[in-house]
Amino acid sequence: MVNSVSFGQRMGVFDKPNLDAPQTNVRPAVAPAAAPENKNHKTLKTIAGIAAAAVAVAGLLVAGNKYGAFKPETIKKFIPEKVLNFEKLNFLKSPVKTALSGLDKAGEWIAANCVKAYNAVKNVFTKKPEVTEIAGLIR
Repeated sequence: MVNSVSFGQRMGVFDKPNLDAPQTNVRPAVAPAAAPENKNHKTLKTIAGIAAAAVAVAGLLVAGNKYGAFKPETIKKFIPEKVLNFEKLNFLKSPVKTALSGLDKAGEWIAANCVKAYNAVKNVFTKKPEVTEIAGLIR
């Protein structure tokens, strides 16, 4: 009778691997392929966020200028005169007026320059009229 011979390793659940065996600690000949790099585009996202914030601030400045939100008369509607006349807040009247006039001028400047830029660019993207004189020459 012939006994079955197996050179394979049969490990049970509770068996410990033999770490001293030379075939188990062999380093692979080929390095594993690197995983594809995940590009998050953090710089592009940061630039886009800053640009969006700048556009939002510019829009708010223009809207504030157009609707008079930075005028002292408009501010008095929302803040009662009693609050503005506190003795502790009197020193803030001049800087607040200066800041509001600066915001108003900034909104006015942005609105004026945006209109100039729009007028300079609007003819570039218009559809050119077709030439009808050549159509009569083609048979």
